[in-house]
Amino acid sequence: PEKPGFFRKIAHEPLGVVVDIAAWNYPLLIAINIVAAALLAGNTVLLKHSALTPLCALRMEDAFRAAGLPQGVMQAVVVDRTLGDLLVKSPQVDAVFFTGSVAGGYEVYRNAAAGLKRAGLELGGKDPAYVRADADLAFTAPNVADGAFYNCGQSCCAVERIYVDRRIYNEFLEAFLAEVKSYKLGDPLAEETYLGPLAQKKQINVLQEQITEAVSRGAKILLGGTPATVNGKGNYFEATVLVNVTNDMKVMQEESFGPIIGIMPVSGDEEALRLMNNSRFGLTASIWSQDEEAASRLAPHIEAGTVYLNRCDYLDPALPWLGYKESGLGCSLSRYGFEEVTKLKSYHFRKPAGNADKL
Repeated sequence: PEKPGFFRKIAHEPLGVVVDIAAWNYPLLIAINIVAAALLAGNTVLLKHSALTPLCALRMEDAFRAAGLPQGVMQAVVVDRTLGDLLVKSPQVDAVFFTGSVAGGYEVYRNAAAGLKRAGLELGGKDPAYVRADADLAFTAPNVADGAFYNCGQSCCAVERIYVDRRIYNEFLEAFLAEVKSYKLGDPLAEETYLGPLAQKKQINVLQEQITEAVSRGAKILLGGTPATVNGKGNYFEATVLVNVTNDMKVMQEESFGPIIGIMPVSGDEEALRLMNNSRFGLTASIWSQDEEAASRLAPHIEAGTVYLNRCDYLDPALPWLGYKESGLGCSLSRYGFEEVTKLKSYHFRKPAGNADKL
């Protein structure tokens, strides 16, 4: 409200120099979510990409230059981890945004905190899907399967654990397996390929460890379960479906980041909610149901930054993208993501005598 004799306003100003440390799995999309907002807000940006995808940052810099952005306003930096740490710690850097592992997020946060810099973190996920008894299985099974295995499971917001009302458990399992069995392993450049190779060979060990631990405790492999090659090459892993799992198994608690999924039957909403929230992660969660009111009752109690109904693994630029718990701090996208790359300033002027109508 207006206050006689005063001029007051709230301004959003640029942070200054912003460092964006982007992940390799979606090297253009992940980076641009921060870079575009930061530039529009008036910041300068240093883009450090993963060591697996450094050329993406260089090409993005070229694209901005070709579009007319002045030299130096957005720069790609290709540095190792040691120099990357020094970059975050530099007193000339005002904010840092990181997408990557939980361990990496903690390290970035510690380095940023040393200079009281703003830090935004998008970290891991172990995103649950809950299939209610009233779900349309012909629609739900293939969509949940795609959410689990798209990009070979190498998405922070992939479906990584599935809870199904036991009244439809067997029917869902049959439809889910039929869909996954249709996925072709092969050259990622081939149109008929659904599952390409894993980006990093070390991830095969993570998947094998999760499977071994689950099977040793009573889980059953219904599909897949082993590494594979195509024409004798590649870091491939078979699409893997596990049942008879318990919620404390690694495959249900630790990020897999690969084509593997555990499926559990539940008695209903109450048990599903308890198991969905029994995680150190909280990026996204999906409900599959024809009852929108039931989903609306459940959603406020789900500890996740995004709750979907009848979809998953999707970013909407109009909505903030954020994680709860160890899935991150801050957000990107939407007006709230734009505010993350600005700082507030309050203007509180007492108008000089005789200037009541000015300002």
